[in-house]
Amino acid sequence: GPSEAGRSGWDWPGSLKIWVSLGFDPDQFWRKTPREIRLILDARSAASEREHNERAWLAWHIAALSRAKVMPKIDKLMAKPKPTLQTWEQQLAIVRQLNAAFGGSVVRRQ
Repeated sequence: GPSEAGRSGWDWPGSLKIWVSLGFDPDQFWRKTPREIRLILDARSAASEREHNERAWLAWHIAALSRAKVMPKIDKLMAKPKPTLQTWEQQLAIVRQLNAAFGGSVVRRQ
C-alpha cells in the first residue's frame, strides 16, 4: 500500500496507524475505501464514547449507592424494555389466527 499521503491529502500512514491501534487487521485496511475507513473509525469512536459513558454511569452509581442509607428496589434501577409496536399486517394475522382458533368464519363485504 501507499507509504505517503496521496495527492488527495488523505493521510494513509496516519489512518493505518489509527486502524491498527484499534485492533483492526492491517490487511483489511488496504481493502477499504477512504469512505469505508472513515465510517468504521467513526463507528468505533462512537462505541468507545458510549462505553466510557457506561463506565462513568456505573462508577457514579456505585459511589452513590455506597452512601445510601436505604437501598432502592432493584426494579427502580433496571431499564425497562420498550414495547415493540405491531404493524397492521401483524395485527390482521393475529386476528385471523384467533378467528380460526375460535371457529369463526370470514365474512367479506361486497
